[in-house]
Amino acid sequence: MDKKTKAKIALWIAAVFLAGGLFSLVFFLKQNYSPMGLQDAFLIPSVVLLAFAALMFLGHFGAFDFVSYGLRSVFIHMVPNARDEKYGDYVGYVEAKKEARQHGLPYLWPFLSLGLTMFLAFVIDAILCFTVFGYQF
Repeated sequence: MDKKTKAKIALWIAAVFLAGGLFSLVFFLKQNYSPMGLQDAFLIPSVVLLAFAALMFLGHFGAFDFVSYGLRSVFIHMVPNARDEKYGDYVGYVEAKKEARQHGLPYLWPFLSLGLTMFLAFVIDAILCFTVFGYQF
């Protein structure tokens, strides 16, 4: 198995554990085991997964280069007499990252698919709660 396949499998596993963990936390800690309780348990993980996918997408286009370079510089300069020989300065860092991004978009399918599936489950549960079960606001 090559590196890309292993990385994709790791992302799927991380997304499933994140979604399942958030669902379990919200559902069991709120102790609302009615159909209305499922709405929060589906909505919160879906929003977190979709927001994480959006942040990964923005990060791919360099939205966080300034922050990542700043953190990298802080840690490099904590070592006495250290020099940033890999990039030199911020412009070199941005150019190197632009070249690295030419290989395509990040793999967002686990976060998007699980997030949208959980959001769809939220919508279906909300429709059922207000039409079939007769819950009101």
